[in-house]
Amino acid sequence: MHHISLDFWNTVGKPNPSYSQPRNEVLADFFNVDVATAAAGYKITKDWFIAMAENEGLGYDQEQNLTRLYYHFGAASDYACLADLGRRLDEVFLAYPPTIDPALVDVLARVCRAGITLSIGSNTDFVMGHSIRQVLGDLDFSFFVFSDELKFAKPASAFFERVRVEAMAVNADVRFEGDILHVGDSHRCDIWGGLQYGMQTAFTKDADQTAEVIEALLQERSQAASTKEYV
Repeated sequence: MHHISLDFWNTVGKPNPSYSQPRNEVLADFFNVDVATAAAGYKITKDWFIAMAENEGLGYDQEQNLTRLYYHFGAASDYACLADLGRRLDEVFLAYPPTIDPALVDVLARVCRAGITLSIGSNTDFVMGHSIRQVLGDLDFSFFVFSDELKFAKPASAFFERVRVEAMAVNADVRFEGDILHVGDSHRCDIWGGLQYGMQTAFTKDADQTAEVIEALLQERSQAASTKEYV
């Protein structure tokens, strides 16, 4: 294991419980509906994109996401409207960013000191890759692979292929798919998808458990190295 790729949602970042209400209020105001109707429309549309990712391996950019939302509410759209709504949703997300476990920050710093490179490999829906980058602070990720930018989503092999290519570019010790570990909370997208491509994978129940998962992996790596040296 020379490189670790991490999913973002519920693996690195934990959703802010204060985010959904102001987001739904923005949608309610924009589409002139009540908040409950806005929330329901958001969920239906988001679930559609999740299904397309899981079943077809497709990633969509912000314009495509918001166009689908317009379609749900039966509203006419143009580029200016899409851009305005996207800007407002980005502002709400950044005002109520996801939280990152301090223990995970510490573990990832030790991973880097051990010579293992890091990246984010994540599907997106209404929160785009450009917004997620802004909440990661000073964490030392060598690169990012987001489905809205790549146009492919986990569990598609094309997604993991991009991770492999980027990892080989930043870390000379990465020569094969098996040199990369992908960590995530989705059995289908992260675990099955990564294994199908040939990567090592590790499951985390949620973002509060990821530090423990990676800590265990570091210990296993250290023990394996000690055994090899002894032999």
